[in-house]
Amino acid sequence: LRWSLRSPGCRRQLSLLEMPAKLTITPAVMQVSAKGGTTKHRLKCVGDQRVVFKVKLKAKYYKFYKVWPVMGFIQPGATREITFTRKPGRIGKDYLVIQYIIAPSGYDPREPFVKGAQIGKLIFKIEAVEGDPMHIEETTYRGDVITDAGQDWKRAVNRDEDERIEREIAAQYDQLRADVDQGNLDIGMFYEVF
Repeated sequence: LRWSLRSPGCRRQLSLLEMPAKLTITPAVMQVSAKGGTTKHRLKCVGDQRVVFKVKLKAKYYKFYKVWPVMGFIQPGATREITFTRKPGRIGKDYLVIQYIIAPSGYDPREPFVKGAQIGKLIFKIEAVEGDPMHIEETTYRGDVITDAGQDWKRAVNRDEDERIEREIAAQYDQLRADVDQGNLDIGMFYEVF
């Protein structure tokens, strides 16, 4: 069985084994006070495969943002909340990036992305404004459609092992978040850990 996948400017045939997936983010644009504040966004996995995401912050944003979680898995059809807390700072627009790949069995997101993986990207905007933020109509940004084609991955594990990796990462985040909140870990060091 083969079917077509359309993306801007190209048409490609995919085999049934290359089931596509993508992430969406809602809301795609948020305002926060330059005095600081929090925005919450929903990541949704659209497709038939589990996706792993990583928030990519430029070093210049370390002093302004805390992100929870910085990486993680999203099952097909599932939604995951991601929180950005902005510290007081300058007025302006920040464009933030989330990258993602199809998560093969046994993959640990603390490792670099799988060699040869198609990397999807979501770009969204947080505007720091003077005074109170305006209510902006909620929009959704749809990321790139990706497949597992080309992934150089040999390790396969059972579902229990995949779930163990997911639990381990969640527990590690909980501990790191507590350390950051208590002032025991600088937020810039947190991004270096991951």
